[in-house]
Amino acid sequence: MMLRYIPEETLTSSSSSLRTVFLKQLRSLNPRIVTLIEEDVDLTSENLVNRLKSAFNYFWIPFDTTDTFMSEQRRWYEAEISWKIENVVAKEGAERVERTETKRRWIDRMREAEFGGVRVKEDAVADVKAMLEEHAVGWGMKKEDDDESLVLTWKGHSVVFATVWVPI
Repeated sequence: MMLRYIPEETLTSSSSSLRTVFLKQLRSLNPRIVTLIEEDVDLTSENLVNRLKSAFNYFWIPFDTTDTFMSEQRRWYEAEISWKIENVVAKEGAERVERTETKRRWIDRMREAEFGGVRVKEDAVADVKAMLEEHAVGWGMKKEDDDESLVLTWKGHSVVFATVWVPI
């Protein structure tokens, strides 16, 4: 499920956002484990200038990575990124569906929904880092100890984060 497509708006001024409601409903199912993998960029601002700044600072990365793709993959990937940019810049209200939030905000939401973070084992982290170094030039990974997340990076810039959660 792509949580970024759940609208951020609240049902009433005193209620939680639909994203938070969804996560609380997910928690009520008492899952054994939940993984949250998402792009680490804030595209939720109502202010177009702020959205443009965030989009510019983030979307150069996918275009830069296309040099590593074959031509068919590259066309498909560039079309997807172009659609995202158009949606962030040219759409408002219900038409704007790209509403990605930062890692920090998703972690806060997961904790609010009564999930606890799970630490990824060091040997698994080392294996992934080694694989990236050997097979994926430009890509890297860092482990954030303060929030137990893994962050996929492109030339040192955060792209995608991954977190693991259990009900508490």
